[in-house]
Amino acid sequence: MKAIELHPAYPGAIWTSSLRGSPVSGNNEVGRSLGQDVVSYVARNYYECVSGEVVLQDYYIALRFTLPEDFVAWADGNAILVEYRTESGTYINSHVDLYIYKSGVATLISSNENNANTDWSVISIDDSALGSWSAGDIVEIYLKLETRSWYYARVGKIRFEYIWNN
Repeated sequence: MKAIELHPAYPGAIWTSSLRGSPVSGNNEVGRSLGQDVVSYVARNYYECVSGEVVLQDYYIALRFTLPEDFVAWADGNAILVEYRTESGTYINSHVDLYIYKSGVATLISSNENNANTDWSVISIDDSALGSWSAGDIVEIYLKLETRSWYYARVGKIRFEYIWNN
């Protein structure tokens, strides 16, 4: 198994108010920033959204990742891992959603929604949810950060685990 990690600011990532070119999602009154959190002497860079509105507000981080030339298949089990943290442990106050697409394919490949935890945690996508991929395919990831009432939502490192051709 081999792994590639992306730490914020992810190469080529952008902020966007819509999911994969769809119309703008509902409410986008959020403050967006980059920062660093140090917990138990472990530093994590992160993207953050915060909103003072009473109703959940959202914004996306979109990135594209080209699978490397030595990619054969996704690693068994946790193929894609995304670190996140929310200020509230209740998803109605702040949470993170993850959406995965394959470039050139119209349908959603995998998603994981309403993730909320006041400690740094991991959203995990199993290889069985991803289907078949090849070297050079492009993974499109959309991370939706939703927040209200001044609670933050943060995302950190993304890890891709795969079987490689050595």
